[in-house]
Amino acid sequence: MNPSYRHLANKIKLLAHPERLRILDAIRREPECVCHLTALLGKP
Repeated sequence: MNPSYRHLANKIKLLAHPERLRILDAIRREPECVCHLTALLGKP
């Protein structure tokens, strides 16, 4: 496999986690502070 494809695949995997996708969805609309993101995810 081409090393650049492997590198790109690894980067895409980083974003695949459902919580990361929720964060990306939230910040694509407007900037959010960390306190809002932690509330969105139900994290302390």
